[in-house]
Amino acid sequence: MAPGPPAFLHLCAGLEGPQPLDLLAAAYRRCALDLLEKALAVAVFEPVVLATDDPELARAGARLGALVVAVQGGSFAAALLQASAAAGKDRLVYCGRGTGALASAAGLRLLGERAAALEQGVLANNIFSADILALHPAAALQRIALPPRDNGLALALCRQAGLAPHSLEPELPWLFDIDTPTDLAILKLLVPIRRDSPAVSDLLPGPRLAGWLAGQGLELAGLQGVLRAMRDPLSQLLVAGRVGSHAWATLERQAACKSRVYSEERGLGAEGREEAGPARSLLGLLLEDRGPGGLVRALGELAQAALLDSRVLLAHRGQPVSRQDRFWSDLGQAGSIADPWLRELTAAAAGAPIPIVLGGHSLMSGGLLALCEVAWRQRGQDKPAVPPAPPWPLNANAG
Repeated sequence: MAPGPPAFLHLCAGLEGPQPLDLLAAAYRRCALDLLEKALAVAVFEPVVLATDDPELARAGARLGALVVAVQGGSFAAALLQASAAAGKDRLVYCGRGTGALASAAGLRLLGERAAALEQGVLANNIFSADILALHPAAALQRIALPPRDNGLALALCRQAGLAPHSLEPELPWLFDIDTPTDLAILKLLVPIRRDSPAVSDLLPGPRLAGWLAGQGLELAGLQGVLRAMRDPLSQLLVAGRVGSHAWATLERQAACKSRVYSEERGLGAEGREEAGPARSLLGLLLEDRGPGGLVRALGELAQAALLDSRVLLAHRGQPVSRQDRFWSDLGQAGSIADPWLRELTAAAAGAPIPIVLGGHSLMSGGLLALCEVAWRQRGQDKPAVPPAPPWPLNANAG
């Protein structure tokens, strides 16, 4: 007998708090509704479940036709088990909060078809830090110690329940995740792109999220400097943090600039070391030695622009910082940050001799892929132009 359609589970807990947390909360609601609408429209999932503790989102999801499960905030494991039980299916597709902003209907349909054919396995956008995955059987959730966050779920299912790991293609729609204000600022760059170009029709936020983004003041000054560097074959772009090989390969393939990539502390969040430690960072050691001003001056000697995963630096420091402070730092608002250390680092980055963009893991993954896309779409090009000849003789044997 052919397996039935998989269930689609979207867990979207509310995010309470003052600015800038309310910015993310508003984005999550709109992203969730756009994603649910697409999941319902492709007709390959049954049922489509929204698990949330946000009453406003719950009402809107129910109006769309989703099966709404009211959960208590604070426990990912309890919410996942409750949503899975409500779905009542052996095959599940899970999407976490802030995911799927760039997922197309065609992509979701293919994901559903692959989930329907999955046997004793996990299909994830990143086995080591997943926030989109399909799994069979759902009963495996009962056989493992569920992690406190979704990032560790795919790996736990493979290691503890013996499910076979499978990976989704490392493409922008599956890797882009709204986790910080920086991600929203990057996503907004896609909104003005013309919708009449087939090449980009599937790389746009949904209508609710796009309409909301258009009215938000999310123009981070450093982003345009990074995009200019990406288009310039004589520039160097420095990327430091939890950079995966797929993102590095895309940068090398699609950007005209040269790159300096420092990949370190991958698995930081999935392994629970982002808050608890221990973490050690090359840039963190440089920051300890030279201070924030010395760090940004050193970066200015190495590159014309930089993308920094500030969570690695925070984990290296080993002292907790509030989510509110982290988000203010991403926005470059040093004066709003309570923590003196992060305030000084943010101010130094804002006053650096080169454009520096701060963010989290998503900046190193889907965010970097999105910037590669935007850099050329802003110029109406589908791919990098042929770089001009450099103004100096080249050594054919140079590395």
